[in-house]
Amino acid sequence: MATAFGLVHERGKALQAAHAEVEAAVNQSLSAISVSLWQYDVHGMKALLTGMLRSGSLVRVEVMDLDRRIVDIAQPGFTGSPERTWALPIMAPDGSWRIGTLRISESYGQVDALVAERFETLVITDLIKIIGLALALFAVVYQLVARHLHRLANDVMQLGEIRDAPALKIDRRRITGGHDEIDVLVDSINDFIAERKQSELRTRRYEAIIQSSDDAIISKTLDGIVTTWNPGAEIIFGYSAAEMIGKPMDRLFPAELKDEEADILRRICAGEVVDHIVSKRLRKDGTQIYVSATISPIFGLNGEIVGASKIARDITKQIENQIELEQHRTSLERLVSERTAELERVNEQLLDTQFAMDSVGIGITWADLESGRFIYANKYHANFLGYSVDEMLQRSVPDIDPSFAPEAFRQVSEQLRQQGSIKFETAQKTKDGRLLPVEMTVYYHPGSMKSSPRLIAFMMDIAKRKETEHALQMAKEAAEAANLIPLHTTLDPVVLDAK
Repeated sequence: MATAFGLVHERGKALQAAHAEVEAAVNQSLSAISVSLWQYDVHGMKALLTGMLRSGSLVRVEVMDLDRRIVDIAQPGFTGSPERTWALPIMAPDGSWRIGTLRISESYGQVDALVAERFETLVITDLIKIIGLALALFAVVYQLVARHLHRLANDVMQLGEIRDAPALKIDRRRITGGHDEIDVLVDSINDFIAERKQSELRTRRYEAIIQSSDDAIISKTLDGIVTTWNPGAEIIFGYSAAEMIGKPMDRLFPAELKDEEADILRRICAGEVVDHIVSKRLRKDGTQIYVSATISPIFGLNGEIVGASKIARDITKQIENQIELEQHRTSLERLVSERTAELERVNEQLLDTQFAMDSVGIGITWADLESGRFIYANKYHANFLGYSVDEMLQRSVPDIDPSFAPEAFRQVSEQLRQQGSIKFETAQKTKDGRLLPVEMTVYYHPGSMKSSPRLIAFMMDIAKRKETEHALQMAKEAAEAANLIPLHTTLDPVVLDAK
């Protein structure tokens, strides 16, 4: 910058000197030109003007009288435009009046050439000074900074080859006691190393998860070419990583599902996550398996989609279990339907049987073996004693049969447990306290896993039979009292049959 300003100043001075030289030459020749013009000596004027052109910056001189150009002399070889043109009046030799005009044209090409040469010399000189200063500055910087930076670079390169690199330290002589730029650089590098350690730790953890996962974890390009293939994928699909990396993903698709891969890639390119699809895939041995897969886009550093990641799980067993469970459910539903129909048929038969028993006058009760409490009573038996069915179920055997007190009931229950059944006549007490003669047939039921042992009893009303037996007995006794032997012989079998 200083050299440029100096050049401008030097050029200005050179131009002033050149112009002053031209003015001096013109003033020196002006009186001779006046005489030549007064005498109209054209050859003399040309000689004078040619001599003037030897001045360095004067390139053209013209002499004009009052109405025309008389002489026009230009410097040989000059073809450009003059940079400065000026004129002087030519006075008569006695100076009394003006007889013409002298016009001078100047060009400063030679001046500029001299200035340029001077500038070149100055520039070279300045460059030599700058180079010398730069060398001196480099020596100082190398001593203070560059040498340490070189050591720092070597240490960083060595640390880059160490997985668990320690913090970087530089031992150096400090010019000041403060925290300088090298310290800032070292701190930045140490921060980078710490961040790299964390990044590598996360990477190793992710790698360990991927390598130890039972699921297939796969990445592929947007063209469906496999780029990574973990051991889980090897186990599920039967292909090694070497067999699959660089190969198209659709080799795992059955023929009828080839279009599925194109649809998945189309959705991935649109930024969509294909979540938990269930589909069939082919193993290396040709067997088909069911997989549940999630496919997600992989984004580049600039946010663009560069590929897809896939996590797949073999769910063949679950699908087969579901199919088998569905078959069992269908079979069970059919069996339940059949059993329901059978139970309905049996229930109808039981209802018919109960109706028949109620119609013919047979009472049915179920009683708990231990307590004697009724757990079932048909309508006929309850009505026979004057109770409703609900009232009957609130009572026990000792409540309706005075001959079976609790102790006696336990003895009979034990006898039934051993014999299985028993038949006897007794009298049961009605709700209003009357005793009615009945014939009981009782069976022992051992119960089941869901029910306790019980007694199943069938009751028949024998009141009329007892009345008939009583009437026959009275007739027999009357006949015997009257010594009616034939009557005795005739009636005796009837009485036996009645019994």
